Amino acid sequence: MEEMGARKVVVGLDHSEQSLYALQWALENLVDSDLGDNIVLLHSQPQSYVFRPFVGLGVSFASEFEHLLNKYQDESLQKILEQAKNLCVENRVEAKTHVVHGDPRDTVCDIVNEMNADVLVMGSHGDSCPSIRRAFLGSVCDFCAHNARCPVLIVKKTP
Repeated sequence: MEEMGARKVVVGLDHSEQSLYALQWALENLVDSDLGDNIVLLHSQPQSYVFRPFVGLGVSFASEFEHLLNKYQDESLQKILEQAKNLCVENRVEAKTHVVHGDPRDTVCDIVNEMNADVLVMGSHGDSCPSIRRAFLGSVCDFCAHNARCPVLIVKKTP
């Protein structure tokens, strides 16, 4: 029987409880630190947009609003990455972080394909995404399941 080597497990993180749950699930059920499995904590930061009604109120207000939005996103990102790293440390698994900017559907698939990941783990938001928004934007999980070159494991937190 052929021995398995270390695997590269990419876990997609967003600002949700579901993504941390997916990471915890992967650490408990998928990742084997004895085999040297590696985890990459991947976050795709969407482009922030200043809404046009704010721009009409003045350039300084619009730029200040954008600055505050970016600051909030950065602080939120640091918090989620810290929580994710702590989960990995608790489970004796080495983790690297990778942050990219752009549409998560495209950037997540591009990165897992470039990394030659063995599996992509993502948390499902279930029914929390309004139907109209999902119809226009699509689900990141669904997009990745169809476009990533590696298996995609979607972890859904049960009530």
